[in-house]
Amino acid sequence: MKFEEDIHLHAGYYEANYDLEGIFFKQKDEEIWCLFFQNDFYKLPLKNHFDEYDENFGYLVRKYNIQNDDLTEEIANTLFKGFLLEEGLIK
Repeated sequence: MKFEEDIHLHAGYYEANYDLEGIFFKQKDEEIWCLFFQNDFYKLPLKNHFDEYDENFGYLVRKYNIQNDDLTEEIANTLFKGFLLEEGLIK
């Protein structure tokens, strides 16, 4: 999997005493954004097992088909919160 150089976006969830972050990377030549979560840092119990791992960014936890190159911070944070809810990491 190849990513566009320098096209990434940090996402975070900071409500209710949480301080969790993920990072989105844009796949090269595709309208796909990949969300990585560094659970080696957080050590939270994930519901699902994730196979793809990057030593710098963590587990590839979601892929999103977004029709343009611009993923806004607001959308990224909403998608990241959805991941956290699906995994039961927040309520």
